[in-house]
Amino acid sequence: MAKAQVRDFLTRINRDRGVTILLTTHDMRDIEELCERVMVINHGKLMFDGNLESLIASAGLPTTMSLRLSSMAPGLVAGQTLGRTFGQTQGGAQESALCTITAVDYTARTVDLAFDRRKASAPQVLWAARELGEVRDVSLAEAGMEDTVKRLLS
Repeated sequence: MAKAQVRDFLTRINRDRGVTILLTTHDMRDIEELCERVMVINHGKLMFDGNLESLIASAGLPTTMSLRLSSMAPGLVAGQTLGRTFGQTQGGAQESALCTITAVDYTARTVDLAFDRRKASAPQVLWAARELGEVRDVSLAEAGMEDTVKRLLS
């Protein structure tokens, strides 16, 4: 209860008075709920300085799209790829998969897809997923702060 009250107080004072607050914490939930700007310092070295969205994008961790389907195509297994994306490298054009199936549950009629938002948008992935079956529901989950910071510091 006390932690929630402190978060509420910090949010209120920042909003109402325009006060800048320097928060030092290892609590990733504090960062997600309170911070617009994030600085990650590791052994005295500034590893990142920017907004939360940029921090998450810089880690390059996949976004997960979970689909609930009315019916499913047969033979789906984790590891299969869907769609194609094209990018430029020093050696020329490079083709890669748009997304990868990470989980399949025929009983619940669900499929999870992992994709990199730097290479594909959610609508592109949803379009590629039409071959899996009729989509009834979609949800997206970004990598959490804990995984993002671990990746940045590794």
